[in-house]
Formats: sequence, C-alpha cells, structure tokens
Amino acid sequence: VTLPAPTNIGVSVLDYDRNRNYRFLVVAGTKLYNYSSEGKRIEGWKTDAAQQTLISAPELFQKNGKDYIVTSTATKLLILNRRGEERVNTESTTSSNSPWVIKNESIPYAERVGNQGELQRQSWDGSSSTSTDPMGEVLGLSFESYGKVLWNTEEVEVRSENGTQRFKVEGIENVLCYPGGTGLIVGASAIQVVNLKTGENYGSFTGNSAVAGRLSPTGMPVLVIRQGGAIICYEL
Repeated sequence: VTLPAPTNIGVSVLDYDRNRNYRFLVVAGTKLYNYSSEGKRIEGWKTDAAQQTLISAPELFQKNGKDYIVTSTATKLLILNRRGEERVNTESTTSSNSPWVIKNESIPYAERVGNQGELQRQSWDGSSSTSTDPMGEVLGLSFESYGKVLWNTEEVEVRSENGTQRFKVEGIENVLCYPGGTGLIVGASAIQVVNLKTGENYGSFTGNSAVAGRLSPTGMPVLVIRQGGAIICYEL
C-alpha cells in the first residue's frame, strides 16, 4: 500500500465484530485512511473528518452495541462512526499533544493533560470541561481497573473508591501502568517498580527503558530493563 502522504504514527488494526474482518486505519496529515486486508481503500469511508493534523493512532471503543473510532488533533478529540463520520459533536480545547484516555462510564468520557498541567475532559454527551487537579500541575494520567492514576514530577497518586495510594519519587518522567497493578515509575536514570493497586514497592533499578510482564502464561512477573548495553530480566 502506498499512502497519499507520509506518516510516523503507525497503523491501527480494528475488528469491529471479532470475525477477523480487519480494517487497517492509517493517519496521514489531516486525513484518516481505511484499508481492507487486501490493501484496498474502503468505499464510503470519509477521510476528512479532521480540519487539522491528526496526532494519535485511532482506537476502537465499543459501548451498547455501538462503535466509536477515537483519534485526535492537538486541539480536538474526534469520535467517529464506521464510515469515518463524526458520531459525537466534540468541542475544541487549548492545544496539547498529550494522549486522551477513555473512561467507560454510563456516559463515557475521555481526559488528557493540557500544556499547563490542567485536565481536559470530553464527554460522550458532547459536553466538555477543563479543571485543575488537587495535586497541581499534572504530567500524565491513566484509567485502570484499580483506579485513576495521576502523576507529576514528584508523586504518583492512585485514586479509587477504597482511598488513595501515594508514591513519592523525585524526577518522574513517565509512569507505565499494567492491568494487574504493576507500575513502572520512570526517571532519568532509574525505574521504581511498585504495585499501584496494593502500595507495595518492589525496588529501584538503574536504567531508563523497561517493560513489565510474564515470560509465560503461568510464570512469575518480571521486569525487562535496558542497562547500558545490556538487557536484563529481573523476577519481581
């Protein structure tokens, strides 16, 4: 497939009905292209839903039997249907390149961090808002089954109906969250490994690039981290 314009965002593979009738969605500039498994453009797909450059790979969100294809520009969340048409009328925000994260509620909504550390919210009912979080200037956020995870450069908070877990770490650059509760608090030269769900602290490891997971379905959780020119695997 030769794209009409260059892209560095990659491709999103969607399977609406889980029947392997795959659709391959590719962002290129202001356009969103839709291809079949044979590499052919999908007829009837609207490529020009965005008025500005798209900055995020599309993702599929499904609710009450409806499909929502979610992508964004720097100033607007786009919620589309299977034809690439606007499904939810969304509002423009101040510019930010932070990713939107979706919260599945009775009325779903998405949030992201603005350039001033504020929280921008867009609801599926069309309403939108901007707010300042109690922790001040937020660096990032994630919605997990065990709570809402927010962080700035000095602290990570996990908020749930059971209370708030707090982790104090200096020089936070990013936090990687995993479904089971494992969290990687990434700094410039070290990674703190914690359980965001229980509050356990597994320790600090030298390095600035890592992933957590299991080497087999029944294996112990591990941390795979780059340390200098080596890749090291630690059992957690």
